[in-house]
Amino acid sequence: MQFKSIIVALATASNAVNALAIPEGTALEPRDDRVDGLPVATVRGNAKSPRPHFKRYKGVALSAALSARSPAPEPQNNGGDGGKGGDGKGKGGGGGNDCKAARDLAKGIQKNIKDQEGELKTANEIREIVGRNTVNEQEFKTAKEKLLGFVKAGITQREENQKKAPKGNAAIPGLEEVAKAQKQELEQAEGLKGNSQDLATLIKMKKEFEDGIKLNEQNKKDAVKGCKK
Repeated sequence: MQFKSIIVALATASNAVNALAIPEGTALEPRDDRVDGLPVATVRGNAKSPRPHFKRYKGVALSAALSARSPAPEPQNNGGDGGKGGDGKGKGGGGGNDCKAARDLAKGIQKNIKDQEGELKTANEIREIVGRNTVNEQEFKTAKEKLLGFVKAGITQREENQKKAPKGNAAIPGLEEVAKAQKQELEQAEGLKGNSQDLATLIKMKKEFEDGIKLNEQNKKDAVKGCKK
């Protein structure tokens, strides 16, 4: 639309310039006379008048058309905390509502981090259990169920976080990354057998849980970007 406006402005300016042109067939005689310090030409049969500067008119029209362009607004996260409303909502902007939802999202992400910390702790416990010469099957079974409980709780919490995230919130891409990681972690947890062959998987899961915690810590910060602390 901006490009179209520029074309229309230039066409209008061109028509204006054509309207100022001297009629066809009128001869111009160069003279050394000057009016107010400017060179002039005498039109046969007419009084002295300054030579029209058509290029300058076109340049002014182009500058005016370009200055009319409005810069595209930069994308923003949330809408701020609103204006003078006392309740943080602000008149007409709705920014306070965005920040209220963003803070609620940050709290939900923190709950997810707690689940991840439980996953990490339980994975280390299972690693110790299966690393023994003799594995206590009941102890392993209990620990595995505990791990699966944390993983499934984390998935549920992350899904809630995605639902409550305000439109355009900066944490949304990070939450999608968490979702991908959780899918893999669930498959790994369900596949544990309770023997030494689990050690390689548990070492990998430990790294995944640690990375997931770091990712959600960043998601928590991103969630409230643009809001007052």
